[in-house]
Amino acid sequence: MTPPNLVAVKSSNVAAIGYADGVLWVQFKSGSSYRYEKVTPVQHRALMVASSIGRAVAGITSDPDSYPVDRYEGPITVKETGRGGVIRDHTKRSNIDDANSCWNKTQDHEPVFVVAAHDETAAETIRDWIKRNAGANPDKLADAEDCALACEQYPDQRKVGR
Repeated sequence: MTPPNLVAVKSSNVAAIGYADGVLWVQFKSGSSYRYEKVTPVQHRALMVASSIGRAVAGITSDPDSYPVDRYEGPITVKETGRGGVIRDHTKRSNIDDANSCWNKTQDHEPVFVVAAHDETAAETIRDWIKRNAGANPDKLADAEDCALACEQYPDQRKVGR
């Protein structure tokens, strides 16, 4: 089984994480890589926004009976984020709770368009926006790229309307 592209994460122990078809791929900073089976999409999403990714991974890796594990020796592609391995939480709840989010900066009467990660074209749509706004604030562009990476890792993608 070939691993998906892994996303670099900010952790003292974990270097990168990927997810596809119920398999969690973890590359540790030691250089070793493992795949954990039977991990649910909900567990993966929670892991990616956990305050301690290392602790969240440990919760899965400490139970090999529930999550069969294999060491992976092949090549792994890791995508770096625009913020040096820090993926900001781009969930609906985090945007509502963050007074500085784009969501909370909109006027009450202002139209808003939402691209959700379950849309299989979400990452592509965000990257198109990045290209069209190349002169924008670099932090805003990096944040958008991080969101595109998070969309690519979202396990429940489907065609719009299904």
